[in-house]
Amino acid sequence: MPSRDISAGPLIMGASGRLGRALAQVWDGPAPVWQTRSGAGGSLAWDVLNAPAPDLPAVSGIMVLAGVTAGSAAELALNTDLAQAGADLGARLGVPVLVASTQAVYGPQPGLLREDAPLMPANDYGRAKCAMEAAVAAPHVTCLRIGNVAGCDALAAGIARGGVVLDRFADGQGPR
Repeated sequence: MPSRDISAGPLIMGASGRLGRALAQVWDGPAPVWQTRSGAGGSLAWDVLNAPAPDLPAVSGIMVLAGVTAGSAAELALNTDLAQAGADLGARLGVPVLVASTQAVYGPQPGLLREDAPLMPANDYGRAKCAMEAAVAAPHVTCLRIGNVAGCDALAAGIARGGVVLDRFADGQGPR
C-alpha cells in the first residue's frame, strides 16, 4: 500500500452520497480519490462492506462520508462497519481519518453543547453513530459531529421537488 503524501488528495469514501456530491462541486484542493460502490463517474469502485480495499494511489488522508441515515437499527449499525473500514485503512496507510458523525449523538439537550457534552441520543440513528464513534476511537481518527449542511438536508430536497411549505404564524413564529 502507498504511504502518506501530503501533496496528494484524500480518499473520500461515500462520494455518491449527498455530502460527497456537494463536496465534489466545491473541492479546491489536491485531487482526491473519490470512492463509490459502483465506480460511477470515474470514481474508485470499492464495495467497502464486501471487499478489501483495492490498491490506491498515495493519499494524504481519508474522509469517511459513507453511511446509512435511515432504516432499522441493524441497517444503521452498518455505519460502524463503514467507518471501521476507513479507520483500518488509515491505520495501515499511516494517514489521518475524518469520520462524518452527527449532532444526533447529543439528543435533545438544552443550551449550547460542547463536544464533551454527555451523549444522550434519542433515536436509533443517534445510537448507531454513538456506537460507531466508540468503535473507531483511535489517535488517527477524528469524528466530526455535523449538525446540518445546507443543500444536503431534507428541506433542500423538498425545495428541489417544489413541494415545501414553511409555516409562519402572525407572531412571526413557526410550529413548536
